[in-house]
Amino acid sequence: MPSIAFKPYPACHFVHSSLDAARAMLDEGLDPAKVTAVFVAVPEAAVPLVLEPRENKIEPRSPFDAKFSLQYSLATMLVRGEVGVASYREDALADEDVQRMAGRVFYETEQFPAYPAVLPTRLTIRLRGGDVITKLVPEGSNPTRFDADDVRAKFLANAGLGLEAADARALEAAFALARRP
Repeated sequence: MPSIAFKPYPACHFVHSSLDAARAMLDEGLDPAKVTAVFVAVPEAAVPLVLEPRENKIEPRSPFDAKFSLQYSLATMLVRGEVGVASYREDALADEDVQRMAGRVFYETEQFPAYPAVLPTRLTIRLRGGDVITKLVPEGSNPTRFDADDVRAKFLANAGLGLEAADARALEAAFALARRP
C-alpha cells in the first residue's frame, strides 16, 4: 500500500517523464509552433513499449494504443498543453496537428544511473532558427508530486467526462465529507 501512487497522466509510466519535461518547457515559454524536431532519450526498455513500431506510435489505432505511444502523448502535450483522459478518446486520435507533431518525435536510448528506480528522460527540442533546448527529468512519474489539490483537480476533470460540472463538484464534496471523522 505505501507504494501506491496517483498517475499524473493516464498513460504508460514510460511516457510520464517526457510529458513532465514538455510541460516544464511550455511553462518556461516554449512556442510549439516553432518546434521542428523533438528528440527523446529513454532507457532501452521503453523502446518496444512506447516507441516502436514507429508508424503505429505516430498514428495510434485505438485509445489503448495511444496510451502506449510516447510520440502521440508527447505531441499532445506540446500541441494541446495538457494530457488527460480526453486526450486518449477516439476523436482525439484524429487530430492532424498532433499527428504532425508526433511525426517530428525521434528517440535514442541512454543509460541513466537512476533507472529503474525512476523512469528518466532527456528531452531535446530543435526550434525554427536553429535554437535547441534540453531538459532532463530524472524524477519521471514521481508519486510524491501529487498533492491534495492535484488529486482534486484530476478527479473533477475525469468526473466531468460523465457528469455535469455541478454534479462532479457535489460528488467531490460528498467524498470529502465521508473522509472526515
